[in-house]
Amino acid sequence: FKAIAKGFEVINNTCVTLSNKFDPSSCTVSDLNSIASLVGTERLKGSASGLHIIVTNKSGLPQTLLSGIYSYAFDDDTTFIFEILEDTVIKANSYITVIAMSENIGSFPVTSQSSITVKSDRNIPEDLSFSCTDNSSLLGTVAETDLEFRKRVIEGYDNQDSIVELQ
Repeated sequence: FKAIAKGFEVINNTCVTLSNKFDPSSCTVSDLNSIASLVGTERLKGSASGLHIIVTNKSGLPQTLLSGIYSYAFDDDTTFIFEILEDTVIKANSYITVIAMSENIGSFPVTSQSSITVKSDRNIPEDLSFSCTDNSSLLGTVAETDLEFRKRVIEGYDNQDSIVELQ
């Protein structure tokens, strides 16, 4: 009887361990990632914020914005980057619009500003001025936390049947 009881204990402990391993509410983060992968769910990685930057030629002559990478430091922690792929001629008293993306993932709201300072290692003509619009429609998102991911896996309508089957 002792041998049979010990065998049942080992089997019971194994079943409990496996049950917890496939239970999204109590498993480790690495097991949660495995469960999510098995049921076809991925962690939401977040996205960068965008910003419309308007480059205006205030001169009566065409000006060229050279190809290269340009940056706008909104504050000490937030920088928006855009790239000009080829030399772009801006007609006299005209403008172009580019979209800059934040370096970091997250929501970085910017209000409309009539004058901003854009920097580059390329020469920027003095007759070009930069401004930006409100970016409320281009705000990014933060990456999903472990707790949010766990909750989504547990409550996800499509995932419930698969998780029950795994358990």
